[in-house]
Amino acid sequence: LNSLYLAELISRVPAEHPICLIGHSHGARMVSAAVHAMAGGVIEGRCFGAERDRGHRIRLVLAAAAIDHDWFNPGSRFEMTLHRADAVLNLRNRHDVPLLLYPTRRLCSRAALAVTGVMPSDRMKLGERSIRIDDLDVTHLVEMGHIWSHYYRYPDIACAIRHFVYFDEPR
Repeated sequence: LNSLYLAELISRVPAEHPICLIGHSHGARMVSAAVHAMAGGVIEGRCFGAERDRGHRIRLVLAAAAIDHDWFNPGSRFEMTLHRADAVLNLRNRHDVPLLLYPTRRLCSRAALAVTGVMPSDRMKLGERSIRIDDLDVTHLVEMGHIWSHYYRYPDIACAIRHFVYFDEPR
């Protein structure tokens, strides 16, 4: 339910202020769920109420995203996220050890978005919304790392997310 609290907090920010949410690991779930809720999606049987959404420009940066690679697809857990977010940057790490084990957490689980990126089959299902999500492979920098410090210490990663954070370049 923290995602609903985050959606509530965002709704209190004046609409003319753009918002960039950065989610790391399970935090990627929270920020994705908050934006999904703002677009009218249901979280754990609860609705935020799209009428409370002030229409901010919203961008997401997902680092070590512990979410299934297909959760943004129509009919999936966070299907409304890409309806509401201007852009999503997924920092992909093919060697993230904890997330390589992610599919073992439950039966029929999918691979983590952070490991696979958005799959071609997902892009087909997303249709035109697929242009709102970009994968940036940071494996060569982060290597087997998972924790946040593996991400924020690299100037190349900071440079890549700069435009998402500062909205200084149109998407």
